[in-house]
Amino acid sequence: MIADLRHLVPGGAITAGELDKAAGAIIRPGDRLLLRTDVNKTYMMNEWEKRSPYLRSDGTRWCIEQRVVLVGYDFYHGVDEPGARRVFNASRTLSEAGIVTLPYLNNLDRIPGERATLVASAQACGSGSVPRAGRDSRLMRAPAMRLAQLGAAALAL
Repeated sequence: MIADLRHLVPGGAITAGELDKAAGAIIRPGDRLLLRTDVNKTYMMNEWEKRSPYLRSDGTRWCIEQRVVLVGYDFYHGVDEPGARRVFNASRTLSEAGIVTLPYLNNLDRIPGERATLVASAQACGSGSVPRAGRDSRLMRAPAMRLAQLGAAALAL
């Protein structure tokens, strides 16, 4: 499911209220939630990190309470809310709740509608890369397909 949050650029807070407005009516337990801002269209350019919104604590709790299984970002996921208790607070809190985070997505604008089928697979980094709980640094590829449609929109990392 794709939550359109482009109006929060530059640097706005992704709150529980914002997520509820963007996805509350259609989110279901087990969904994969993709946060769309289109910031990664200018990845590593024009102070990309500073323009990225951030997932506030109540927004993080909202994701956990909705029982999503994955949160994908198309913006810099390392921006913490002011006064965060630790670095990468939102991503770490989601991970601790068993929710997979999928940063560095792109081209979410190519997916028509709010729902798509997401397929993500890990790719080993270098030779002999072995996944380790809590420290897996594998690259991901995440193609998405709109249901009942022959074509697919690629989400490039």
